[in-house]
Amino acid sequence: MKMQEIELKAHVYDSEAVINKLSGFAEYAGFVNRYDTYYKQGEGKTYPIRIRKEKDDNSEKIFLTYKRKSIVKDEEGMAIEKNEEYESEIKEDTLVVIEKFFEDNGFRIYLTKEKKVKTWKTVKDGFRVTIELCEVERLGEFLELEILAENDESEKAYSALESVLEEAGIEKSAVEEKSYAQMLKNASN
Repeated sequence: MKMQEIELKAHVYDSEAVINKLSGFAEYAGFVNRYDTYYKQGEGKTYPIRIRKEKDDNSEKIFLTYKRKSIVKDEEGMAIEKNEEYESEIKEDTLVVIEKFFEDNGFRIYLTKEKKVKTWKTVKDGFRVTIELCEVERLGEFLELEILAENDESEKAYSALESVLEEAGIEKSAVEEKSYAQMLKNASN
C-alpha cells in the first residue's frame, strides 16, 4: 500500500495560546531538536536529499530522507504539501559513507536548518495527525500538521488538517506555502 504524506505549515504568532488549545484536544508526545543538512549536486537542480540528526533527552538518531514534494491547493486556495517521502534511520558509520559518496559525486551542502520541536498527537476524522510546534532558526515559529494517507484519501486528509488547524486557533491565512529552504534563502538575501 502506497502512502502519501499530507502536510501543511502555518505561522504561529502566539505560541502560548496555541499550546493551550493543543493541550485541550491532543496528547503531548515530547520535545526534540532537529538539525537538517540538505544537499544538491553541482550547480544544477537541488534535490530533496536531507540528513537529519535528531536529539531528545534520551537518544540521538540520524535519518537519510529523499522527498518528492508537490504543493496542492484546496478549493479556497490554501496550500497543502502532498509528498512522497522515503526515509531510513542510519548509523553514524553509514553517515560517513554517505557523506563521502556525496563529496565524490559532486553533491554539496546548500542549506542547513535547526528546528526545536514540541510534538502532539491526535486523531481527526479517522486519521492519526502529528502536530508539531516548531521554532525554526532565523524564521520564527510554525505549526506543522501531518497525516499519512492512501492516495484516494487525500481530500479527506486535507479536510482533517484544516479542522485541526482551526482547533489550534490558527487562521487559514497563516498557512505558508513556501518551503523552509525558500524562506531561509529569502531571509539571507
